[in-house]
Amino acid sequence: MNNFSAFTRFSALLLAFAFLLTACDSNDPEPMGGAGEMEVISNVQMALTPQGGGAPFTAEAVFNESSVQTSIDPVNLTAGTVYNVEFTFLNRFEDDPEELNEEITEEEDIAHQLFVIPEGGVADDLTISNRNNDRENQPLGTSFTLTVGDAADSGILRVVLRHYEGDSDALVIEQKGDDLDPTDVEIPDVVENDVNIEFAATIAN
Repeated sequence: MNNFSAFTRFSALLLAFAFLLTACDSNDPEPMGGAGEMEVISNVQMALTPQGGGAPFTAEAVFNESSVQTSIDPVNLTAGTVYNVEFTFLNRFEDDPEELNEEITEEEDIAHQLFVIPEGGVADDLTISNRNNDRENQPLGTSFTLTVGDAADSGILRVVLRHYEGDSDALVIEQKGDDLDPTDVEIPDVVENDVNIEFAATIAN
């Protein structure tokens, strides 16, 4: 009887140990909390529509599966024009290509912020306003108004899609609120860039 009881207890301990090993399997995915996984982006499309009429156009950047930029369109602006700007992000590496806007602007909007930074000659000629917000009323920036000055000039539009990686919405919101300079370096497990590209920009009269 005693031998049977000892065997029973030993078997129970073995089962518990096996369960513990399974629960701690390093192959199990870790929870990502409020941040979600980094986006796999093949195409970045910037659609510009002149207010008050005029022909809309889209400038696109294309990447290969190694995240190497393979092509990028110039952004040709007309002096004295105000544009409505909207970004679209695509993943065409899947068998069923997907648009990522729902994920970036709705499901994980708190974890993202898009910055568009005029640099070079156009830095003083372009004004960005009316950036859209996430559900917590913090800047998201995937759509905005672009006002072009009256002078002809050239430079670049740097596009940076920041991804904040806190393990809760509260921490992500705090990190996003602290990220005032999009040209700061990435900080692993805090903020990384899904996109950091340069569109050549010209302003013509």
